[in-house]
Amino acid sequence: MSGPAFLPREQGATLLELLLATALVLTGLALGSGLIRLAAEAWRWQPEAADQVQRLRVGVETLSSAVAGAGARLPGVDDEGGAYVPMIFPHLRGVTGPDGPLSVFTDRITVVSSASEEASGHLAGVAQGLDPLRFEASRCAPLAPTCGFQVGQRVMVASRLAAADIVDVASVASGAIDHGAVPLTERYASAEDARLSAVEVRGYYFDAALRQLRLRTAGTDMPVLDEVEGLEIRFLGEARAPARPRPPPGLANCVVAADGSPRLPDLVPDYGPFVHLDAARLSDGPVCGTGVWRFDADLFRVRLVRITLRVAAPRGFRPAAGGLSGMGVTFDVLVRAAGRLG
Repeated sequence: MSGPAFLPREQGATLLELLLATALVLTGLALGSGLIRLAAEAWRWQPEAADQVQRLRVGVETLSSAVAGAGARLPGVDDEGGAYVPMIFPHLRGVTGPDGPLSVFTDRITVVSSASEEASGHLAGVAQGLDPLRFEASRCAPLAPTCGFQVGQRVMVASRLAAADIVDVASVASGAIDHGAVPLTERYASAEDARLSAVEVRGYYFDAALRQLRLRTAGTDMPVLDEVEGLEIRFLGEARAPARPRPPPGLANCVVAADGSPRLPDLVPDYGPFVHLDAARLSDGPVCGTGVWRFDADLFRVRLVRITLRVAAPRGFRPAAGGLSGMGVTFDVLVRAAGRLG
């Protein structure tokens, strides 16, 4: 009779196996901790990243709309399609704290647009200095003896001599606008087809100290966009010399000579089909207008505005030593109110 069968004794884990298991557990904990930390970091900066994209979108839409609307629906323009004066400028003008009339900056722009399509008229007779701006009330719409002009509006008077003033309406009656104690810089006449139009003048600029895109008008200076890292604006124009606005027969302006020939030269394109209108080109003359409303005739060439806007990155992704770290975009805006070519 055989003896009892013995089962093999269960063996415990060896030291090597324990060390391997411990290493695997620690590795898993480390990976899990890293993933949790990354998830927490992503959760922290995701709202800021979304805010960055939204701020960039707001900036692009604001500047695009402003430039595209320059001169739009403005009645006081050349019947042949061009403007009497430019509707955009590479500096701040007609607003609080204006720049010099012939200065050129790459981080600011002024746009002029219609404030009211109904508020327009043709100058009657002559106006200069503190003369009231008399307009032809007979051309106003029925039951609108003031042609839509109202106290507090800003009115641009411009003529075919490529000159313009912008004044504030102090009072208005049937056929006349009183612009207070600010004299006109030019002499305007109905014989030069001088016209009146209610306008809005807005200046956008980059304040590096405040890191803001700001809007300035005749009475306000307010932020449009925070955490802005940079703004660059370039003016691109036609290489061919502008031939409008045309002055009355026998007269000359800063664009067209008395014999009808262009006063500006043709240029060589250097930016695709366009010419980059740099600071030198936009300040070397011929000069149009008088006093604070002077401007360089090459502004009539402008057909495109190229804008580069940068906004800051989320705080956790900014370099400790400073510098650019955000998101930027470059976009082009067509200018509709430049002087047409002949």
